[in-house]
Amino acid sequence: MSLGLLWWVILPAASAIGQNTSQIHEQREKLDKLLSQGQSVRENQKNVQAVKSEINILQEIWLNSGEELEFITDLESAAEKNNLQQTITFDNTQANEKKGNKIIPLELQLSGSLENILTYLAQIEAFDYYINFQNIELTKQGEEINKKFPGQAQSEEENKQAPSVLAMRLNGLTYWK
Repeated sequence: MSLGLLWWVILPAASAIGQNTSQIHEQREKLDKLLSQGQSVRENQKNVQAVKSEINILQEIWLNSGEELEFITDLESAAEKNNLQQTITFDNTQANEKKGNKIIPLELQLSGSLENILTYLAQIEAFDYYINFQNIELTKQGEEINKKFPGQAQSEEENKQAPSVLAMRLNGLTYWK
């Protein structure tokens, strides 16, 4: 009887326990996989939100079509604040259009002291919109450039000279939507 009990009850129960254990292990692996995928989905959702906020920032750096006068006025105002002579070459007819957006070349010619030019550059760099300067040329206007190195002794006459007037030409691109 004990052999029959062992054969009819215990062996099938042990076999069922073994099958249940393997099923539980398979289910645990599936759940772990789903959990890691769920974490990836949550992480991806966070990344999408971060990208959306970055896209909004990128959209703000584009200039708006129809606001060309305000753009030119901003450049003129910055030059005036810094006592610079400025010539702006900006031609809408040279626009290169891509996917509904325009890329318009810009050339700025400035004349003034180095300090004023650098302050001007800092101001236009702080504008809300983006100008991609591709070429910058800086030259001294008028007389030949002084060949002395910093720290070399200068005569009193050289010390009394007015600050050098520099010319700067900037070529770049502006981006419009």
